[in-house]
Amino acid sequence: MSRDMHLSRRLAWMTLALPLAVLPGCAASFQPASYVVAPSPDGVMPFLPGMTAPVRLSGPTLYYSAKAREDRVQGLMIVKCVITMEGKVTNCRVIKSLPHMENAIVEYFSQSRFTPATLEGKPLAVYYDFMVTIRPNRYR
Repeated sequence: MSRDMHLSRRLAWMTLALPLAVLPGCAASFQPASYVVAPSPDGVMPFLPGMTAPVRLSGPTLYYSAKAREDRVQGLMIVKCVITMEGKVTNCRVIKSLPHMENAIVEYFSQSRFTPATLEGKPLAVYYDFMVTIRPNRYR
């Protein structure tokens, strides 16, 4: 195969590999992918891009447990909860734990109220992952 023919095939492949939306003069436009996700049997959806994130409205202050304070526990905790359409937090489970802090963090979220997640202005019940950084000097 000649060098010119090889280069020609390579350029043709590169052109075909480009997304249609970036070709000059193309009438198509790029739209973000839309997600079609069926709710779980309990009617709860996973939190997805395009949804408005819940915002904490009220609730208790997060306190260290006595043992965690004594051991100067610090780090990242991940807690998965359901936030209902009314903003209540239910069904919390700890995904990534820190010693002596599981009960305190689950109680903290269970007693908090949030704005519900929304999609196109409609409130939804969602599974939401909270990432909480615990630092000894921050909580008492």
